[in-house]
Amino acid sequence: MDIISSGGAWVIVGLVLLAIEAAIGLAALGVTFGVGALATGLIIIVWSPELTGALINQLFIAALISAIAYLPIKRLQNRTGSSDINKY
Repeated sequence: MDIISSGGAWVIVGLVLLAIEAAIGLAALGVTFGVGALATGLIIIVWSPELTGALINQLFIAALISAIAYLPIKRLQNRTGSSDINKY
């Protein structure tokens, strides 16, 4: 079975994106795309790969989940306090 259609590649890409975000910080972009890739991989693994058959369908699902996850993650990132850490 192809690794992309089995969902394994999506899980690996999601974990790599989350690791990159943790290492260098990409202003929540790594997290949102990582969450989208992980969720897409899990959807393919839990349900049938035929459900998301073509690669274009998988890309659409990943993009949709990433777009939905962006707003809550960005709000959570901005809520970390409004005071300046450099008290002048």
